[in-house]
Amino acid sequence: MVTRRGTGAPAIAPSLVENTLMQLERTAFRTLAGFIEPWARAGCLSPAVWPVGIVVLETKGRTSGKPHRVSVLAMLVEQHLIVGTVRGARSDWMRNIAADPAVTYWLGGEACVGRAVVGAESRMASLSTSIRTAVAAMEAGAAACDLKLAVIAPDTLD
Repeated sequence: MVTRRGTGAPAIAPSLVENTLMQLERTAFRTLAGFIEPWARAGCLSPAVWPVGIVVLETKGRTSGKPHRVSVLAMLVEQHLIVGTVRGARSDWMRNIAADPAVTYWLGGEACVGRAVVGAESRMASLSTSIRTAVAAMEAGAAACDLKLAVIAPDTLD
């Protein structure tokens, strides 16, 4: 029998607890997204209107190839969106854009297409100093949580 360290009490399989928490987290985010998405797509919550807002981001599933939409917090800096998640490696949309950086997003009520840049310093080097500074400040301010950021550049920029 497996016991908790130092207590002699039976241990609950970590995978069962983790899976249950992940299911609850996923259900909570999907429920919230169902309420927020129409407002975000209409532009009411857009970072084009507010300093920080919510955009709907559509990615292509890394295994299914099907489109997936998610509402995410975003900040607009020099026509680029900085988007993030505190779900870190558990975030499906972040794993999807790492596999295929082509995205569609709704900003100010308009559908836009762009390409995402996720994390790595070498990829971020191509971005402007002010965008890299904003990303670094956000990452430093959220060091205690599992914050993961991506920058989305609109395809219309030269």
